[in-house]
Amino acid sequence: MKKEENKWLPLSFFPWESEFYTINCPVLKEFNGKKITLNNFPVKKAVIFKSFNDKRDAALLFSTTKDLFILFKSKIDRKEGLRKYRKEPPYWTDDTVELMIDPKHSHRQYYMFVTSALGKKESSLMTAGQGRVRYERKVSGEPANLKWESKIKITKTEWVTLVKIPYRSLGIEMDPSMVLGINFLRNRASEGKTVTTDIFNGNSIHSPWVFNDMVLEKKSVRVEKIFLDNMYADADNILCVTIRNIKKDTAEMILKVTVLTGEQYDYYSGNSVKFELKPEEKKDISLLYRLDPLEGGWLKIKVEILEQDGKISYSGDFHASFKNGMELAYAQPAHSFKDPKPEDPDFYINKRRYIMSSLPLFERVNTAQGAPGDFCIRSADKKIMFNLMKPGVLKKIADFIHHRFHNDIDRLLGAVYLIHQPAFMNYVNISAFVEDNLTPLSILRFQNAQCGSYADVLLGVLEKLRIGSTKKCWTGHILGLSGHMIMAVHYKGQHVPLDAQVGCFFYKKGNKDLASIQDLIKDPWIADQAKNRYSRFFQDIKKLHLGYYGKVIWPENAPAE
Repeated sequence: MKKEENKWLPLSFFPWESEFYTINCPVLKEFNGKKITLNNFPVKKAVIFKSFNDKRDAALLFSTTKDLFILFKSKIDRKEGLRKYRKEPPYWTDDTVELMIDPKHSHRQYYMFVTSALGKKESSLMTAGQGRVRYERKVSGEPANLKWESKIKITKTEWVTLVKIPYRSLGIEMDPSMVLGINFLRNRASEGKTVTTDIFNGNSIHSPWVFNDMVLEKKSVRVEKIFLDNMYADADNILCVTIRNIKKDTAEMILKVTVLTGEQYDYYSGNSVKFELKPEEKKDISLLYRLDPLEGGWLKIKVEILEQDGKISYSGDFHASFKNGMELAYAQPAHSFKDPKPEDPDFYINKRRYIMSSLPLFERVNTAQGAPGDFCIRSADKKIMFNLMKPGVLKKIADFIHHRFHNDIDRLLGAVYLIHQPAFMNYVNISAFVEDNLTPLSILRFQNAQCGSYADVLLGVLEKLRIGSTKKCWTGHILGLSGHMIMAVHYKGQHVPLDAQVGCFFYKKGNKDLASIQDLIKDPWIADQAKNRYSRFFQDIKKLHLGYYGKVIWPENAPAE
């Protein structure tokens, strides 16, 4: 897919890529225990960072074996001056200097330190999700025992801020081999401007996946970019790292990826590749890895670059899954699978593979790719086209599913995994207030939404899907669970749950018929066979919260169904 041909698609559709600077922060042991002030800061021995989108700002850094010191220098606009009114947090409406540190290089959890132009300070522990849509969520207020210092000096032309942060306050001990994430922010409230690293490329200022890297010792190589292609469960995924040799000798290194899964982050899979870089050479090193297909909540991808003796030159974690990072979709199987027998020990995995391999892979296309309109879904082999602006397209999709499978259960599951394809629905963690009022076809045109909208679209398709050889179609409701929404189809007099967003279905014990919601409440083991810990959504359900999709049509004057 060529990005320039799909500019109408949201940015979140594309793979995740991070470009950043590496800051070599010197460790000055002679300053251990010595009081550092604004007047005696060792400017000549510190490293200076100037790569901001406003050249009036700069940061100087050095470390001791116990503390990290940052001196932030900021030129003041004589006309605008500084905004400094707030005496209580939050201080972001005033001019501030802000520092963000990801101490474990998790690209997820970080500390934020704020100093206002009045000398007021505030700190917090933050967690951010990473993936197709970026979002921030504050975890807590100022953590206990978070001791740090901040001093300011303001003249007519310059504001200087000195920050001292003990490593122990970050929950770590200083290790020369470690890599930390770090970002600087200068909020020029008086000018209505936010200053940060000049290669954020549209990411939020609170995006730890694009923080700069800070190292405390000189490395053989420098990581300049990390590319994680669209992640899929049950498939080979691509990791590509852009690495530069910064020494005058040839570097022989190892790129290693480890996938950890489950609440305890147990080992699931790994891969590594050796590579060689000539002096000052830059290369893209690629590696394949696989994710746990039954894990929907806890997946960690650890990326490491090792020297031949095993010494770590780079280490960083990246999180995947609905719970804590990039939203995953199941990959389209590369070949066909047979329908598994009920006694198959991997029944759920192979049933999903069979259903998905019976469906073609689809893609979103518009007039630039020769489609009849800008809201079209086309099979990769170009044999099937669904024009979402044509009346009757939901019935056309339902008829396609009906003819593709030979029994009602497989047709229901076929609808689940057709909607699960990113070409149909793409999960984004944004406000759902708009989509909640839309019709299923309108949501399908919009494409990007949360779990409840997947359920709306699935219900809209099933209401056009014929039962058996009759003219009667399925009915159902939207079901609200604890922190999740799915669709419940009326099947044999019961509510049977189907989850198109996560990609889940449920069978009774014996794997011969679909399980109802009551079956899952009575026996949580059933839900956990489909996805690890899925039963948590059905805990404490005393009454079913059933709903229905909206009636608003988008775009205006478009067909309703």
